[in-house]
Amino acid sequence: SADQTTLTFYYDSLRADRYGTTWGIRDTKKGHFCTIPAWTGDWGSPNTTVLTAVFDASFRDFCPTTTAEWFYCLKSLKNIEGFEHLNTSQVTSMRHMFSGCSSLTSLDLSSFNTSQVADMSSMFHDCESLTTLDLSSFDTLKVRSMSWMFSACPSLTTLDLSCFDTSQVTCMRGMFFGCSSLTTLDLSCFDTSEVTDMSDMFRGCSSLTDLDLTCFDTSEVTNMSRMFNDCESLTTIYSNSSWSCRCSNHMFSGCNSLRGTATNVGKSFNVSMANPETGYFTKKEL
Repeated sequence: SADQTTLTFYYDSLRADRYGTTWGIRDTKKGHFCTIPAWTGDWGSPNTTVLTAVFDASFRDFCPTTTAEWFYCLKSLKNIEGFEHLNTSQVTSMRHMFSGCSSLTSLDLSSFNTSQVADMSSMFHDCESLTTLDLSSFDTLKVRSMSWMFSACPSLTTLDLSCFDTSQVTCMRGMFFGCSSLTTLDLSCFDTSEVTDMSDMFRGCSSLTDLDLTCFDTSEVTNMSRMFNDCESLTTIYSNSSWSCRCSNHMFSGCNSLRGTATNVGKSFNVSMANPETGYFTKKEL
């Protein structure tokens, strides 16, 4: 729009007739960390002008292969309209798509086709006001990275991931880092057999009281550092097996309520305590 408060995505031949600043969908600029779309904000210099984003009906004829950083650091963005006109069927990367959208309170992504997406890292990072997130249509079969996907979303109290297929995911680093209002988290559908990095995965989830990780296969994981760090309300982690990992610094640090079966509470915080016999895990009766 002329006052730059509305960001509209068109796919037509009328660019010369538009008011305000216009960009091509492939126009980029140098960001603090990487190349980013020309219309976005950036880390350290966020866009605080855009309030609304709209996908015009004409945009349904465009088939992007990436939506990475499309709304990056649009700090004042409160509403996105016309998701039904966004064709995501060929998108392979949604990295940082909504990262830094700190004014968004809800996102209904039920119209998304994510069947080709391989990278969802930091997709909702720092969406600090987000309370409602509909991912019910997500097909995650091809996703390899979910690192920092929901990190720094302190207003989320619930998260339904029951549709997630994580069988190809290799990185879950920081996936729920800083989700300080999450009170429950059902990960019973998670297949972690390919995951190599779980560092910081639940770090700062200070409202979680229990976690059922009996389905977790950690045989390929090489990094569990700070995995449960500062989960201060966590009392129970269910697991029927012992875990091993070569890197597990501060894995249980700050878990002041966690007990399990440990007799030496507070003496060790690494993976040696990740077992249901003498450690912090609790064996779940089937």
